[in-house]
Parts: sequence; structure tokens; C-alpha cells
Amino acid sequence: MFFSVRLPLLILGLFIGQTILAQQVNPFTGAQVRFCSADGQAVFFHRASDYPNPKKALLYGLIFPGGGQIYNKKWWKLPLVYGGLGAMGWAVQYNTKKYLNFKRNYRRAVRGLPHDYQNLNLSETFLKSIRDKADKRRQLSYVGFVAVYALTLADAFVDAHLAGYDMDENLSLQLRLVPVFERDAFGGGLQGFGLYLQF
Repeated sequence: MFFSVRLPLLILGLFIGQTILAQQVNPFTGAQVRFCSADGQAVFFHRASDYPNPKKALLYGLIFPGGGQIYNKKWWKLPLVYGGLGAMGWAVQYNTKKYLNFKRNYRRAVRGLPHDYQNLNLSETFLKSIRDKADKRRQLSYVGFVAVYALTLADAFVDAHLAGYDMDENLSLQLRLVPVFERDAFGGGLQGFGLYLQF
């Protein structure tokens, strides 16, 4: 008789701290609903077809700047994408214009021809160093343009991945005591309490 009472209590003790999730599909909307067995309330609603595909977002972003953001339905990011690309495009154009100007003037100074900086009495080595600095700024602006474009691609890819992330308000840790009833190897019973962590 003692065994018949402890076995159901052992089974009950094992399942007290467990949370069992069940999924059902709503036949009218096609949405998946996840129910928690502890309280019976709906925990999570989503439609699998609404989640963007990260590979498609990346592909659309490669084909068209901002295409990944449009595919992810993040319209508010388009001014940021085009603002960043426009600013870096302007930097490329501005630094290329300055580099070509210093390059032309340096070549004319080396040949002994008149140049734009002749009245300033600048040496050829100084013109060469100015040209080299302008070339470095031009190259950095190209790197910046590629970096901004890569950042928009990464944003579209990651945003598509995180679209299905559960943004539940209950992100707390719950700690509960759970009664434990077990049978040891020698036929005796063990009773006690265990800690149950729920994230």
C-alpha cells in the first residue's frame, strides 16, 4: 500500500514543475497558436508565411540598394540607407576631384610648367605629399562606400532572421520549489524539494 501511494506522488512531483507546450493551427487564419499547459493561455501567435527569408533579403539588397529593407517591410530604414550611400558617394566624388587636381598640378610642377599653386611657391615634394594624402582619402572613401553597402546588406539579413524572434514582455526568471519523491536502488524512498528555473 505504501508503494501504491508513493508512485503516483512521484509521477505527480515530476510533472508539477514541467511546462508542456502544444501547438495548434487555427483553421480560419492559418496562424499557429502555442498554448501553455500550466495556465492554458495562448502564449505566442505567428504566421509562418509572414516571416521574411534572410537569403531573399540579402539577394534583394545585392540587386537594389535598400531592397532588403523593402523586402523586410522596414520602410523607415530607406532614408538611412540612401543617406549613408549618398554621403559616401559624395565623399568619393569630392576626394577623387581633389586627387585629380593635385595629381595634375604635381605633374605640371615636375615638368616645369605653370600650375595652380605656382604663386604659393610650394615644392614638388610638398605637392607630391598633398597628392598622396588626397589619394589616401579617396581610397578610404571607396572603402567607406563598400562598408556602408555591406552594412545595409547585413542589416537586411539579420533583420529577416530576427523577424520571428519572440518579443514577449515576460522575460523574467522564475524560481520555484518543487517536491521530489524518488525511489532509491535499495527499495527505500527519497523525499525532498528541488529548484525549478523557468526562463
